[in-house]
Amino acid sequence: MQRVLQDEAQRLAEDSFFERPTKLETVQGMILLAAYSEKTWFSIALILRTALDSGLEKSLDTLLSQENVPRSSLSASMAERELVWKTRTWLITFILELDVASGTGRKSRIAEVDVVKLRRFLDYPLSLPCDMRTVCIIELHQLRGNSRVIIDNTSSTSDIVSTELPAIMTRLQNWWTTWDEIHERAFQRSSLKLMLHYARIFVFCASLARIQKLPPTYTDSGTEMLDQDVMDLWQSLVTTIMEQLSFLINEPSYRCQLPWAPTYPALTIAFITTFALRIARWRPNLINQGLLLARAERICDFLKQPPYPDIHRTVSIFVNYARALIASQRPQSNHSTDLPMMSHQNEGPIFEGAGNPMINGPPPSEVGPLDDLRYRTGSTIQAGKDSNMVSMSSNDPSAVARAPVSRLSGTMEAPNWTVSNSIADSFDRDKSSDKRPLASTEKNQSSNGDYQVVELSQDQLLVEFQENSSRNPPNWAFMKKVYNAVIALLIVLNSGISSALPSNAVPAIMQDFHESGDQQKVLPTAVFLIGYVVGPLLFSPLSETIGRKPVLVWSFSVFVLATLGCALSPNWSSLLIFRTICGLAGAAPQTVVGGIYADLFFDLRSRGRAMAMYMSACSFGPILGPIISGCSVQYGWRWTFRIDLILTGITWLALLFTSETFGPALLKRQAAKLRKDSGSKRYFSRQELNLDSRFTLVENITRPITMLFFEPIITSTAIYIAIAYSLVFFYFQAYPIIFGGVYDFTIEQTSLTYIPIGVGAASSGFVALSYDLIYEKAKKLNKVWTSSPEYHRLPMSCIAGPCLTVSMFWLAWTAKPTVHWAAPVMSGFIFGFGFQTIFISLLTYVTDAYRIYSASALAASVIVRSIAGALFPLAAESLYNSFGVSWATSLLGFVSLACIPIPFALVRGGPWIRERSPFCQRLMVEEKLRANRSKTPARV
Repeated sequence: MQRVLQDEAQRLAEDSFFERPTKLETVQGMILLAAYSEKTWFSIALILRTALDSGLEKSLDTLLSQENVPRSSLSASMAERELVWKTRTWLITFILELDVASGTGRKSRIAEVDVVKLRRFLDYPLSLPCDMRTVCIIELHQLRGNSRVIIDNTSSTSDIVSTELPAIMTRLQNWWTTWDEIHERAFQRSSLKLMLHYARIFVFCASLARIQKLPPTYTDSGTEMLDQDVMDLWQSLVTTIMEQLSFLINEPSYRCQLPWAPTYPALTIAFITTFALRIARWRPNLINQGLLLARAERICDFLKQPPYPDIHRTVSIFVNYARALIASQRPQSNHSTDLPMMSHQNEGPIFEGAGNPMINGPPPSEVGPLDDLRYRTGSTIQAGKDSNMVSMSSNDPSAVARAPVSRLSGTMEAPNWTVSNSIADSFDRDKSSDKRPLASTEKNQSSNGDYQVVELSQDQLLVEFQENSSRNPPNWAFMKKVYNAVIALLIVLNSGISSALPSNAVPAIMQDFHESGDQQKVLPTAVFLIGYVVGPLLFSPLSETIGRKPVLVWSFSVFVLATLGCALSPNWSSLLIFRTICGLAGAAPQTVVGGIYADLFFDLRSRGRAMAMYMSACSFGPILGPIISGCSVQYGWRWTFRIDLILTGITWLALLFTSETFGPALLKRQAAKLRKDSGSKRYFSRQELNLDSRFTLVENITRPITMLFFEPIITSTAIYIAIAYSLVFFYFQAYPIIFGGVYDFTIEQTSLTYIPIGVGAASSGFVALSYDLIYEKAKKLNKVWTSSPEYHRLPMSCIAGPCLTVSMFWLAWTAKPTVHWAAPVMSGFIFGFGFQTIFISLLTYVTDAYRIYSASALAASVIVRSIAGALFPLAAESLYNSFGVSWATSLLGFVSLACIPIPFALVRGGPWIRERSPFCQRLMVEEKLRANRSKTPARV
């Protein structure tokens, strides 16, 4: 175990200092490892203590000794701001040192900081609300350290139990009362409550350690006498530990923030699990080991979420260690032989029932500190006797009550429990158990052909697909897949056509409504793209919550009605309103359909080809729009929208006969059906068990924005795609200026100049298919370069980038009266090939990298490109008036030139980025678990 921890610390250190910038999560992981690795402890603690000795007190004194204190942050100088930040950094570092010291049972080598100084720092004008939490945690650490000094100096068991322990609990309760009144936010209160529970555990452990060091008393027969107060302390310690783990699982305000602030939960899992397991060795009759591991595993699952993979990896070491220790203890214990084996799977929350002793007694928040201590040390053990030991809850029906065992020989150092050789050996022996992909509390499975039911607990049955289930979308019949894929393609095509549909009809519309102005010309297209910006934030998370089909049917219904409104608009304002609604509803296909292809096709080759068609529809639709409007405007501009209404109406009817493709939504419906048919509320899908609805909704809504700003792959590809996409809409304004001004083309003739762009876009699909065949052939020959997914998708964009740039310079310097019009028109073929290939290559790469989160990833891309597509055309008129055709178009060519290195950078650094991407890491773990589970036969 020591070796495993040291290797993990070495990996974190190398990642932090040699391969990437130091991140807070990496430092936290090293601190966590330091708690159990002696060598790591000495190196990290030495650095922390040296820094704190030289900086903390000096910085705090300098800050508080200022004579001219700034009145507010606005009037503060840069030096004053820097001093405040230094002080804040020292205080946070002090907390880390205190965490390590308390977790390893060592005394902090840093002198206590005066509480008065800390409170004065909070009154400083530049202090922040987060400083309040830092100060109160330091106070709790110092209060806990003083408590241990008092306990270690106590000479009798009765003094510890009846005098010192109640006094310490009173001080802890007073601390909680003081700070609970200040912290109004639920998350901050929950964090402090967690710290309070941990302080109580520390005090109980220190008390028991001191009692065990005192001389034992014996009966007349020579056996050791166990005082009832000592047994009460043991039971109180077990109760508090299980409450701590239950608090992390069942406290909504804390659980919702857990992925973003995992330091203390991680420390809690490591320390508390070790406490509990040592108790299992000393007092195996007092603790339900299966329930302990189930709770620890559930908290570990919460930590899988971004952006803290290192914390999760570190905590997983302790969970595996816990499982191994329990396995090594099973032959020595009379516990149930059906002990659950742990695996890294997202199981449902483990809610406590009657087996939780705190449910049958008064909650801690409703009792005073002295009553709380009496309850823990007195009535708790009695309640346990009355119910065959409280820890043997209904969650473990096979467990039986046993009399307390005698105290083992030797001493117990609490909480400085280090790992022994026997535990390390058991950890190594249990590596094979990781291969069991069973649920963390799985007891039984049953199946009915398409679905299987996994029993998680007495109150929870998990509904899942059977392997090769015909109801699972990837296993559908080929024609059913084709129908759903084609209809999805058509609705994307309809949305794309509508986005640029009015381009060549705007002059007739403005004349009919008596509107004028250059900026007014682009509004029908710009307001549509504004809807594209807002829509993904709504439809992408909805599709990953309620399913793909409901989102598409309802949004496309609104889209059809809004198109009808455009055709019947009585004035300019109503037309713009309906166009905005069209854009909002039309954003759903742009973001959801990519997820449909990810649902239907797990095979990379099939999904790549389906995504190529999807990307063709995304980019080819806007090209068809101006052609349709240019040819139909001679019959009246309303016929432009009537033609679009006919196309969308036919597609809407076909959409009604499609099927739901989102697997979690199908499982959710099946679970609801089972609940209704059986009359039992025990059936749940994994989606229903993961997190509460508020957290799921907030996470799904914010996921596209999070991925856009914190995922380098999403950020870089979204920027490049946005440039290419906005150039298409820029061309819709530029072509009438170029060909109408230079070559005196009519509207109908100008609309025909878009045809080469469409032909070039169509040709990109054939080129992509040819490359796909080359890649598959090389893969069969085991070529080294085929092992990287980047080489499967990105090389085409490496070729397309220069093509896009060349086409723009081609158009810029051939669009002259002395040059035949065919020369600039043919540049559109290269342009169409370039931007379409960029679309296919980059978005397919994103879909492969983020699979189940592809809807959110595509939504992030849609947002950026829609903003760019709405803004770029606004500058067309003034840009060409100021710089002329040649230099205005060349300016855009230079912009595309700057983006050429992006796919080359991803080819080289993509694997490195994906290894450090929280989303990609989670997907890799889930795929391994899914593969392992599919190999495990169901037990009926």
